[in-house]
Amino acid sequence: MPLVLQVIITIIGAFLSVILTKFLITNGRAIAENGRAIAENGRAIAETNAETRKAIAETSAETRKAIAETSAESRRRFKEVLERFDERTALIARLIVAKGEERKELMERLA
Repeated sequence: MPLVLQVIITIIGAFLSVILTKFLITNGRAIAENGRAIAENGRAIAETNAETRKAIAETSAETRKAIAETSAESRRRFKEVLERFDERTALIARLIVAKGEERKELMERLA
């Protein structure tokens, strides 16, 4: 009986060895394919990140340029308003001390 049991166990062992080897080979191939897919996805992500950084840099440059132009325009307009304010303030000061015809002329200019 021990010899029959030993033969049966040997046959079962060989059968399991073949099954497990086939399983390991199949899984090894799947792991290799997944590794290649992960590497490919990593390259695609790196390319997308580079494109995104480039787009952000371009947009940032355009935004900075627009802000600079708007700031320059705002400063120019503010300067014009201050000049007009200075002119009107001078006219009001003259109006306070003016008399007669000069006063009428200053009132028309302020209107």
